[in-house]
Amino acid sequence: MKKGFRGTGTVERVDFPNKGIAVTDDGDRVIVKNTIPGQKVEFVVNKVKHQRAEGRLMEAVSYTHLRAHETGRNLVCRLLLEKKKTRRT
Repeated sequence: MKKGFRGTGTVERVDFPNKGIAVTDDGDRVIVKNTIPGQKVEFVVNKVKHQRAEGRLMEAVSYTHLRAHETGRNLVCRLLLEKKKTRRT
C-alpha cells in the first residue's frame, strides 16, 4: 500500500484516542480517525511507516447499528463501557 492509495474498508475496532482500525478486502489494516466500529469507510492513505498505514477519512460508505438518539459524547461513553465489560470477562 502506497501513499495516495484510495480504498475502502470496514472498521474492525477503535483504539483510544479515536483511531479506527479499518481492514480492506485484501486484508491490509489502515488506521483511520473519526470512525465507529462496523462502519464501512472510504479513505486515502497519507502515511506509510514500518508497514503501518494511516489514512484520512473521505466518506462513511455505510453506517452501523448506532442508536438514533446518541450524541458523540454518549457514544464515546457507551463504547468505553462496552470495552470495559469485554476486558473483565
